[in-house]
Amino acid sequence: MNLNTCLLARTADPLGLPVLRTEQHPRGLGATRPTVAEALPAATRAFTKMSFSGCDGSDFDAALASSGRRQVGLIGMEAPICVLQTALDLRLSGHQVLVVEDAICSRRLEN
Repeated sequence: MNLNTCLLARTADPLGLPVLRTEQHPRGLGATRPTVAEALPAATRAFTKMSFSGCDGSDFDAALASSGRRQVGLIGMEAPICVLQTALDLRLSGHQVLVVEDAICSRRLEN
């Protein structure tokens, strides 16, 4: 996942794609891996979340709305809860969600 995540992150900027990053309780669970953080475009905004969905923060929702994008490529950790809940909430708000299978993961292989 890490390699594919970095590849996508490096590709976003030359293509002019906005990147929004959420971190689940970084003080307790840790920040984004340094290799991933370094691959992100310089203009990437980070949003701290304390719930499973990335859409639960008003700052994130406002940033996504201001991007004008209706399609969202979704990558991340904890596929069975955080990625899934974010995807469902994005769909409910009218976005087309593209989950990048090779750039999501979980702590357990079967998930």
